[in-house]
Amino acid sequence: MDILVFRLNHTSSAELAELEKSCFSDPWTVGMFRDSFNDPLTRCFGASVGGKTVGFGMMMAVAEEGEILRIAVRPELRRGGIGRALMQTMVDAAAEEGLTSMTLEVRASNIPATELYKAFGFEEIAIRKNYYEHPTEDARIMEKKLCSYSQ
Repeated sequence: MDILVFRLNHTSSAELAELEKSCFSDPWTVGMFRDSFNDPLTRCFGASVGGKTVGFGMMMAVAEEGEILRIAVRPELRRGGIGRALMQTMVDAAAEEGLTSMTLEVRASNIPATELYKAFGFEEIAIRKNYYEHPTEDARIMEKKLCSYSQ
């Protein structure tokens, strides 16, 4: 499968909100995506296969720290390298910007995502009790230390 990862902008808000509905029990709305795109600290990357957007990753960079806000891949295409390509792009972008660490939250029950993050060097640093809704569930907080390319 040929995966193309590219930068997204506000014109993708409706498409991403639709993709969210197939991936999350508490999806972001079009307005939430628009607000994120209007924030100069946010970066969003899309992944396409055959010219169709099949996933995205969104991160925020504040000072020297990055936070992965969202990563989503169409359920029927998971485990095909799309999430890995998005993660690699976000980690590379963070390092190129000189960020020293990245964090993220993941549902405690989402073992495939947790394993992906561990493969990229993220380590669990804390549990956030009852963080998620629909259903209520704890979040694992994970962190990765970066060596920026600019050092």
